[in-house]
Amino acid sequence: MNIKTPCFLCILLLSALVNQAQTETSDSKFYIKAYGGYGLIQPGSYKLVSTDNNTQGNSTGNTSLSKQGLGSGIRFGGGVGVIASDFLNIGADVEYLSGTTLNSQSNYVSTTGYNSFINTSISYTSLSITPHVIFKALSKPDYLIYNKLGILLNLPMDLKKTQYDSSFNTMVGSTYISNISGTYKIGLTVGLNVALGVQFRLTDQLRGYGEIFGTTWSFRLQIMTRQTQ
Repeated sequence: MNIKTPCFLCILLLSALVNQAQTETSDSKFYIKAYGGYGLIQPGSYKLVSTDNNTQGNSTGNTSLSKQGLGSGIRFGGGVGVIASDFLNIGADVEYLSGTTLNSQSNYVSTTGYNSFINTSISYTSLSITPHVIFKALSKPDYLIYNKLGILLNLPMDLKKTQYDSSFNTMVGSTYISNISGTYKIGLTVGLNVALGVQFRLTDQLRGYGEIFGTTWSFRLQIMTRQTQ
C-alpha cells in the first residue's frame, strides 16, 4: 500500500519525570541523567481514519477511533552532557518510546442485507537520539529554570498494521472474512525538540528535574509488506 500524502507527527508532551538523576562533582563538568515520562497530547499527529462511517438512505454506519495519535505512550531514556558555562549546557539524549496502539472500528449496516465490520490497529516502538543545548534562564542555589533546543534523530522504525474485515449479505447468504497484517518501513527521520524545564537540588551531587516539551517530525509511509489470511 503506497500512501503518497505525508503524515505529520506533532507531539506535545507533559512529562512527570520521577526517579531521575543528574550527577556532577566540583571537579567535573560532565553529568549523566535518566528519566521517564508519558506522551499525553498530540495536536496534528497522525490517527487512523474511518473506513465506513457514512449514513446514506436506508444504510447506517458508525466508527470509533483512538483518541490518541502517534507519539502517545510511555517513554524513558538517559543522556550525558557537559556544563559549558554558567549559562549553557551541551548534551545528547537517547530515548525509547513504547507507543500506544492506534485502533479503529467501523460498522456498516444496510437494509438491503449488506453488513460489514472492520477492525484496524497500528502498533510501534521507536528509538531516538537528540543532541541538544540547554540555555539557563534563571539560576538559583537550589533550582534553575532552563530552555532546551535539540535536533531529533528518530532511527528507522516499523509501523505494524493489522486489519480484520468481516462482511456478509443476509439476502443472498454470502460471507467474506479476511485478516491482513503488514509492516510500514520508515527510515531515519529528523525533527525538532524544544522544552521548558526546572531543575532542583536533591543533594550536593544529585539533581531532580521536570520538563514540558514538544517534538515535531514528519515522514512518508512507503509500500507495506503484508500477509493475507
